Amino acid sequence: MFPKTELSLVARVTIFSIVLVSIALATSGTALLWSYNASLERILENHLAAYADILIANVKVRNGAVTLDPDAILSQVPRYWQISANGKNLYKSERLKRWIAPAPDNAHEPQRLHETDSDGTEIEAVQMTYVFPDDAPVTLISGLDKKVADAYLAEEAARLKSPLYRILLLEGLFLVAASYVLARHSMSPIRAVNAALRAIRRGDEERIRGSYPEEIRELSDEINHLLDYTGAIIARHREFSTNLAHSLRTPLTVICNESDLAIIRDRADRMLTIVERNLARVHAAPSFHPLSANTRVLPVIEDIAQGFGRVYAKSIAIDYPAGFVFKGDKADLYEVLGNIIENACKFSQSRVSISNRDGSIVVEDDGDGIPQSRRSDVLQRGTRLDTSKPGSGIGLAIAREIVALYKGEIVLETSVLSGLKVIVRLPIQR
Repeated sequence: MFPKTELSLVARVTIFSIVLVSIALATSGTALLWSYNASLERILENHLAAYADILIANVKVRNGAVTLDPDAILSQVPRYWQISANGKNLYKSERLKRWIAPAPDNAHEPQRLHETDSDGTEIEAVQMTYVFPDDAPVTLISGLDKKVADAYLAEEAARLKSPLYRILLLEGLFLVAASYVLARHSMSPIRAVNAALRAIRRGDEERIRGSYPEEIRELSDEINHLLDYTGAIIARHREFSTNLAHSLRTPLTVICNESDLAIIRDRADRMLTIVERNLARVHAAPSFHPLSANTRVLPVIEDIAQGFGRVYAKSIAIDYPAGFVFKGDKADLYEVLGNIIENACKFSQSRVSISNRDGSIVVEDDGDGIPQSRRSDVLQRGTRLDTSKPGSGIGLAIAREIVALYKGEIVLETSVLSGLKVIVRLPIQR
């Protein structure tokens, strides 16, 4: 199953523009062709009327009698035509096999006729009515073979369609390209906010800076407010933890010094050690920003290994590259690795190994290990498989909860050293 991916805003705008431009060009192109075809029909009509004018120029009316000049150059109009007056058919061309019944007279404009001759020839014609000075109306019909007329219209239409299609195509490409450029330009403020967030993650900035359009400015302001709010909450929690640790340190110190019972002094001393260690972590951690945290992993591993190696007198081998960075709080990394490395030292025979697996931190020991059926139990709060060792049973559970906050995981496997292998997967990268 492939993961579902969303189209970018630029792609969405471009696709929408292509669809919109295609519809607009198709509509406008259809309208232009329809208008041009109507113009061609008028051109054909004027073409036929022009021949009618040639014929009527050779017509004479005397005393109500209509005559056609026998010297008229009728060979120049080898078409279908006829002349009638007062309801009588007077003259027609040799090509016209039968007389065409004139339409009702309309002396103001030409009338189009669609006729079929007796030999089956379809004729496209125009009827013109001329009124002479003696008010003698003369009706003249001039036409063409429909095949010739259609060929004429098709030839004229072809002259338009080829350049029209090229113009529409170029116009469409221009509009789509303009839409793409406009969409890319419109996205530039969002890309600027993206770059600002990356700068915050790298620790180069603490806020989104710069001027943006109104809509993007509202987004950047809300992100800045969220960063301020989150940073303030974390600062308050740290202050609370520090105050609590200081409050516990004094009574624990008194118990260690004044108690007569060795076991109470021992437990109080361990609790005081935990308090001091966490206070040191809080003071050592840099000012934390929720997006800009960058913690080098190797120094944290070396610091923890040095302390617990000395406390438990164990050999800790470190084989972890120096270039990896944890994208999170230094104190959280200390808490996670501190609990895991301390457990490894506590339950190992003599050796602990810390290595790298694609950025993940791998901690192994040569102890007795944990049965596979019980490995999920030790990640729960309060679970202790070996009660002979000191501890509260919450270290690994705390580590698991912190790792989960960073969308990571802790995996328990069997180590090649015979003990337990703990793989810590966190957002770590070079």
